[in-house]
Amino acid sequence: MRKVVVFLLVTVLALGAVGYASAELFKLEDDVVYSQNVLFGDPACLEGHTAGIRYRSGSQHLTWYTDFNFGTEPSSQTRFALLQKQPQSEWFYPVNHFDIRCFHGLGYTVSGGTLELTNTPLGKLVQSVALMTPDGETFAMSVKPSDYIDSYPLEFDIDFRAPGVSCFLISHFGGALSDSGDPAEYEAYTSSLNSLFHFPVLDDCVFQVEVSKDPEGNPYSLNIDSVNTPECGLISTANETGCYLIPYYQDPDGNPVEVGTPDGMGLYYLPWKELSEYTYQDDATGEERTGHDVLPNPDGARNICPMDTSTIPIDLKLSEDKQTGWLLCREESEYVLFVIDLTHAELLNRIPLTPVPQDSEATMLHATYSGNLLVAASDDRLTLVNLDGIGSVEFSTDAGEGRDYLSLITLSDSTVTVSYDGEQLVLLCPSYNRDCSFWAAVYTENGLHFLGEYQTNLQELDYAVSNHFEPISFS
Repeated sequence: MRKVVVFLLVTVLALGAVGYASAELFKLEDDVVYSQNVLFGDPACLEGHTAGIRYRSGSQHLTWYTDFNFGTEPSSQTRFALLQKQPQSEWFYPVNHFDIRCFHGLGYTVSGGTLELTNTPLGKLVQSVALMTPDGETFAMSVKPSDYIDSYPLEFDIDFRAPGVSCFLISHFGGALSDSGDPAEYEAYTSSLNSLFHFPVLDDCVFQVEVSKDPEGNPYSLNIDSVNTPECGLISTANETGCYLIPYYQDPDGNPVEVGTPDGMGLYYLPWKELSEYTYQDDATGEERTGHDVLPNPDGARNICPMDTSTIPIDLKLSEDKQTGWLLCREESEYVLFVIDLTHAELLNRIPLTPVPQDSEATMLHATYSGNLLVAASDDRLTLVNLDGIGSVEFSTDAGEGRDYLSLITLSDSTVTVSYDGEQLVLLCPSYNRDCSFWAAVYTENGLHFLGEYQTNLQELDYAVSNHFEPISFS
């Protein structure tokens, strides 16, 4: 009985402590303020715009929501929420990291312990240098990879997670997967993925290979660099049903090189291959569900959007519902956006964008607003594309006195929020200059119209707040 009383007392005290801490935080809601620092233009152009902003603690349990009103005299109201359960769906899902590129010898370094030089073609290339390296010394020489391989091997760095699906795949240096499974089995699997796309080795490509051995003759350090390095690999992304890949290959001069493919140049779909099964809790319903660890299935590869071999893919994004693909490409002298129905493998639209500026590359920002997609189509231009094909609007980012501030703005894939009223393009994006702050940038067709920095005092109030700016609404 005494143990029960002590347990109840401890529980009551613990709950009281949590309640007291929560009450103290709730009382400090009115102490959270935002300051406006105008760097360029007049903030009156943002009059009437509002944003919902969220900052969270590192543990995700403590959350601050702010309703922010822009304008000459901005105002804000912050409310605090204490979540008893960590919001799994918001920290675990989604993760969509796909990096598949060719190993072409540029800046590869590995050291420490005894290196296992595998029996792969690249392993044999390194072994040829290791055999010539005296014990206890370092030796370097030039090697033509075309003497050992006819195609650059692919390296995989994939971490994809969605409700019911989890894919983790790492394979470097043309070897086996770094996983707890059977190395021979995974090596055979990565070889089957490599066989789908053939990136021919350039005749004038040279690897500079350096090997170091300890006094017992064990190699412990390897450095590889290359001359005449191409750009090649697979631009890729995924949804719950499978992954989407399109090969790219340019020689050192930027000219396209034809890639060997199963069914011509284009966007390939590979369904997931289900492996082990696991259970997880659905955050929305609380129900227990079944999920699968998966890998891309090379046996089911098919070209769902054929393209000309001269097309150079640049970026690939999926819509919010993961049913539409946006593929940004370069065709001769212009950028082109392909809108693809992934469910029915149908090209919905081909939208020409801006001409290709010299020494410039495009990026596509995963930021949509009322059926529009924002594309940074060159170093000095933003393009807002209507996905129904009605047209596009261009905004110069390098006009007027505001150009001195443009380097401060960080436009990244997951952190840009967009609003467009027919005249003004407004972007909200995080500021990495200061803790808990963000930029508001206003563009017109004539260039940058306004730039302001907005900072909250959450860190000064000693709250354990992460610096991750999360806009949850903007109008």
